[in-house]
Amino acid sequence: MLAGELFRNHSPLKDGSRIILNLLKMKKLFMFLVILVFGLLSCSVDNNNEIELRSDNCTFENMKYGKIHNLLLKDVILEYEFCETPSVESLTTFIKPKLDNEILYSEYGFERNKFIELVNNSQFNNLSIIMNGNFNTSTYIDSININSNVKIKILELNNLILQMDENSDVGEIQNLVCQYYQQQSIGLTGNDKLFFDIFCDVAYHSCEFWLPTDKGGENYAKKLSDIITDNCESKLDLRFGWGKFFLIDAVSAVAGAIASVAESGGLSAVPNPALGGLPTASVVAVVVGLGASISYAIGAS
Repeated sequence: MLAGELFRNHSPLKDGSRIILNLLKMKKLFMFLVILVFGLLSCSVDNNNEIELRSDNCTFENMKYGKIHNLLLKDVILEYEFCETPSVESLTTFIKPKLDNEILYSEYGFERNKFIELVNNSQFNNLSIIMNGNFNTSTYIDSININSNVKIKILELNNLILQMDENSDVGEIQNLVCQYYQQQSIGLTGNDKLFFDIFCDVAYHSCEFWLPTDKGGENYAKKLSDIITDNCESKLDLRFGWGKFFLIDAVSAVAGAIASVAESGGLSAVPNPALGGLPTASVVAVVVGLGASISYAIGAS
């Protein structure tokens, strides 16, 4: 199922969100005209296909969820070893040891034993559904116990992303996420803000992780495909497509955080000094989100 189909029948967007999308489209046209004028004046050719990201001073620098997500998922992909679609148990057994990353302890202030304990206790409940391509993120978010106000915001941001042109680059996606976050995070507190922060930050960074180089991304979808092709006699049929990887990352991360908060009676939403001051639920979110996205990538199409 294409990612766009997941949200096609969802409720109409709010006027404020329509304004954001329209402004972004106008901005895209304006930027194109500016680039065209300067290109004609310069008479020089730039052969570098990589583009400059445009974040408009909105970068989520104070959040760490998305950065940690990308750091850990990179290790999982670069050491990927299966030639056929693995079972959930095999994939889970493979993923967990790969998350033991020294940077977490030296730069993010994690205590190794506490983090490893968290990883070992993390539950990847929906991997079989995700691998089979039957994971409907809209339906899933609607089914979990979360405040309706923040649930609507998360689903609406998904809709806005999926309404963008499929040729949109990382900078344009990140601008949309930032502008939506600035508008819609006002007034959110407690767990609602935590869940919304996780969704936006993981989406912001995960799109850069998965999207191609010519769109400003790190192209890990292609890297994963190349690793499988180089190591195996037959090529795995990876799922490529607009929005699939990074949206499943973000939605699954939120679901992991919600489950963690519920199971702990709210205690995991409190900053944990043993995890660099991050709430335990947010670290669970990162682990669950990366497991979900790679499961979708390698699942049978």
